[in-house]
Amino acid sequence: MGHSYGGFNVSEVVFQNTELIYGVVLLEPAVRGQRQYLKAIDSERTTADDATIKQYFPGKLRAQFTLLMQQLNNLYGDIKALPQSIHHGVIYFHKTSRGPVVFRRNRGGKQQWRALHLALITSRIVSTASGYPR
Repeated sequence: MGHSYGGFNVSEVVFQNTELIYGVVLLEPAVRGQRQYLKAIDSERTTADDATIKQYFPGKLRAQFTLLMQQLNNLYGDIKALPQSIHHGVIYFHKTSRGPVVFRRNRGGKQQWRALHLALITSRIVSTASGYPR
C-alpha cells in the first residue's frame, strides 16, 4: 500500500518484482511520467506549484524535494500501467480545493490527475508529447 510518492515507490517495486507481488492498493499515487505530463499541459504552473509545495517542507528537506523534482523531470516519458496479473486498486479523491492551491487540486487538475490514474490501471497510454490520453 502506498500514498502519493509512496504509491510511486510501490508501483516501481511491482514493475521490478511482478512475480513476488499478489496485490497493491494505491491512494492518489504519483505515477511514472506525471511530471512530463503536467509540464506538457502547463509548464509554468508546474514550476509555480513546486515552489508552493516546497514551502511546506521543513528546511532540511527542501533540498531533497528539489533533487526529487529534478530526478522525476528526467525519468520516464510515458506512464506505465500496472501488470494485469497484479490485483490492484487505485483510490483518488474527487473533492477540489477552494483556495489558492496547486494545479492538480483544482477542477482541471483533478481531471488530469484522474487520467493519470486511469493510465496506471489500464492499458491506455498517456503520451507526454501530447499531454492527453490516447
